Amino acid sequence: MTVRPSDLHAIPLFHGITDDHLVELMGAFERLSVGPGEVLFEAGSAPTHLWLLVGGEVALQDPGAASTSEPRFRLNPLAPIGELGAVTGTRRSTTAVTTPRPDPG
Repeated sequence: MTVRPSDLHAIPLFHGITDDHLVELMGAFERLSVGPGEVLFEAGSAPTHLWLLVGGEVALQDPGAASTSEPRFRLNPLAPIGELGAVTGTRRSTTAVTTPRPDPG
């Protein structure tokens, strides 16, 4: 998925930022493709990244929850992940794990 500044305006974190500034910010983004079951960050860890989900799905799990238990949240594109910790320095309260793509049937 190609992300445009207008797409980012739908996310409250980026709502008041001009298109020119969003273009500059997007220039600092790094594209990363990961497979299912990859841990983006773990609960209790120090924040090092703000993620922007542009494809697939990420499950946010409570600390100590079994991988088969229902996640607290399921995130789908276009969604920021870990923005609160990245902005405030607050330790992660959940574990973020990429999920398998649904079977098209």
